[in-house]
Amino acid sequence: MIVVLERGTTEAERKEVLQRLQELGLQACVLDNLRKPVLHITQGPTFRARKLTKMERVEAILPTSGPRIRREGRRFYPYHFINWSTAGLIVIGLLVLGAGFAPPGVGDEVDPLVPPESVQAPSYLRLPLAFVRLFPRPGFGWLVLAILALALFFLPHLDRSSAAEKPGGGR
Repeated sequence: MIVVLERGTTEAERKEVLQRLQELGLQACVLDNLRKPVLHITQGPTFRARKLTKMERVEAILPTSGPRIRREGRRFYPYHFINWSTAGLIVIGLLVLGAGFAPPGVGDEVDPLVPPESVQAPSYLRLPLAFVRLFPRPGFGWLVLAILALALFFLPHLDRSSAAEKPGGGR
């Protein structure tokens, strides 16, 4: 937490606030070179600092993100959404890269008079089929692909924040 003191606060008044913080079981350091005197609470249960608002020279108490995050948790969007999306993109990229390194028929001589043994799948099906071929049992690959599609579909329902906190005001 940050304790903001009024402008013109004397050194004695600042020491008085520091003394009160110590009485509450908190440790703080003074941040200099700012427009207003500021105390940064570094140790102790910061919720006790709210009692300082009754002091005359204390202008405001600003919570840092630490206690709020511990109490409420991080909102799904954007924090978890960005982290899980990044991890998912990396995994998918690695799977595509792995599927692209060993396509069938690479290095064989091409004979234009001999038709291919099998007709290739259309371009929009090559990526899912290559992903399915990465798994030893064919049914397991399709199951993983279906689970990934369902997870992507239900992603907005995993958001745990209230409707007022969501982008767009919960419309």
